[in-house]
Amino acid sequence: MTNEIFEKNITDYLKIHNIPKQNFCDFLELSRSSFVNWNKQKSIPNAETVIKIANFLKVSAEDLLYKSNLFIEKNKFTPDFNGFIKRLDILLKLNNLKLEYLCEQINISQSAISNLRKCDGIPTADTTWKIANYFHISLDWLISGKINYEIKEEVKTIKNIKKSLLRDLNDIEEKIKSLL
Repeated sequence: MTNEIFEKNITDYLKIHNIPKQNFCDFLELSRSSFVNWNKQKSIPNAETVIKIANFLKVSAEDLLYKSNLFIEKNKFTPDFNGFIKRLDILLKLNNLKLEYLCEQINISQSAISNLRKCDGIPTADTTWKIANYFHISLDWLISGKINYEIKEEVKTIKNIKKSLLRDLNDIEEKIKSLL
């Protein structure tokens, strides 16, 4: 692995997706000084951190470390952190919940979410995971606003099953009425 490839891939990703370095560090709970050292190619992250970053970027650790121009070649993931609060508000409204209640249930500070509203920042990975887990939604949707293909297919299947069950219930209801 060369420090240069790793650093360039991270820098390209942040530029392509217009993500401030501080937001990236905050979201992945990385120290700013570590990030600066990687940018200056003074150090490389440990294996655990490389895996954490690769998972976030939706690439393999090997590609992140060894493949030049990784994000110039293909745009794999487009986070929309500015829409995070909008999606959270949608979830709260759909579930008829208050922010205070959600924060209490998942043990996060309400001020952290309030600060996100003010500066349109991004939450930590832990907070994002807790919210997604609480509402039983994908991290992809919460972070990027996009639903992955498998989930779309599951939703279609569930809708088809629901339609079929409703038809069956109507048929049963008609048979019961005819018997009375």
